[in-house]
Amino acid sequence: MKRRFSLGSIANARKIKIKVPFSWYSVISTWFYIGKLPISGTFGSIATYPIFYYILMHSYSSATAKSQLLLTTLVLLVVGLIAVKNFQKVTNTYDHSYIVIDEVIGQLLTLCISLDWLFHLSSLIPVNISSKNLAFLMALVTFRYFDIKKPLIIDYVNRKYKGAFGVIFDDILAAIFASISIYVVYLIANLFT
Repeated sequence: MKRRFSLGSIANARKIKIKVPFSWYSVISTWFYIGKLPISGTFGSIATYPIFYYILMHSYSSATAKSQLLLTTLVLLVVGLIAVKNFQKVTNTYDHSYIVIDEVIGQLLTLCISLDWLFHLSSLIPVNISSKNLAFLMALVTFRYFDIKKPLIIDYVNRKYKGAFGVIFDDILAAIFASISIYVVYLIANLFT
């Protein structure tokens, strides 16, 4: 049976105050309650840094890091879909601002796809920040831009699909758009180096 949301819950999904139940699906959907913070989407994306750092510190190569990032992303995608579906059902909301597992998935996917390009670009920028931190920051800014602005098909998916799939899929598309943008910058940078 298809889940139907009230017009009010969709129109005001990001504004209404809700009580977040203490449950495993709330912990996952809000990414350990980070979703309750202001600018929750950005904090949700930033909260992926420990995962990114841990994977990089325990990987022997870029290929290993990318495969571990992909595996982590896929596991969170499956668990996230189930968690968001339960969260929506219990809170009677659609894409509430407390839900940030979608940003976690999108940020990790951006890093997974773009890792080599990000490290190459970070090596070209003369700043006193480690290449891993600069790579993460570039991925964060690029992903958040597409997640917030929702150009083209991202906005269509955001409006059209109303279940847990829709909540997460627009962030997957934002990650793909961010990765394409990073790749274009990488290609341009290679022309001048």
